[in-house]
Amino acid sequence: MRPVWPASGSPKSPVTVLSLSQDESLLAAVSSGRLYIFRSKDLHKGLCESVWEIGTEVDIVHMSWDPKDSGMLALLGTSGELLLADVQQGSLKKVADDLEITCFAWSPLGCSLAVGVDDCLKIYSTSSESFSESIKMACTDAQETAGISLRVDGIFWMKENSICVTCEEINN
Repeated sequence: MRPVWPASGSPKSPVTVLSLSQDESLLAAVSSGRLYIFRSKDLHKGLCESVWEIGTEVDIVHMSWDPKDSGMLALLGTSGELLLADVQQGSLKKVADDLEITCFAWSPLGCSLAVGVDDCLKIYSTSSESFSESIKMACTDAQETAGISLRVDGIFWMKENSICVTCEEINN
């Protein structure tokens, strides 16, 4: 997956997801299998910085810019696909498409992504481009007795070495 150059105009179909970079200089929009990147200062002109073909097989439901504005954008598909777009390098790659990722969050320094996969929290390092840690969420004895399992449904980094995780109870 790579940018379609030159970038041609604005989306012709409805935009389904938007994300503004931390410094508000870039706006990402997803529409009909394409990722559009706009410079905020050029929005009124309808000028698009770049366009990526994602394909219609990946339906993006959430995306988020890295917190340090290095031009990295993480995108999550409905089937749990995780993609990373590097706007400065002009690359878009699948990080994971064999995991059913439920949610993700950037670390405060933008070096890692914490992702929820069923009842696990996994840490993806952007520098090594691999998952480095996996932490399984544990049910209480009462939950296990009642046949309840957990699914990670929310992640928030408190600081670089501290993460808050919320889980949904699933009746088996």
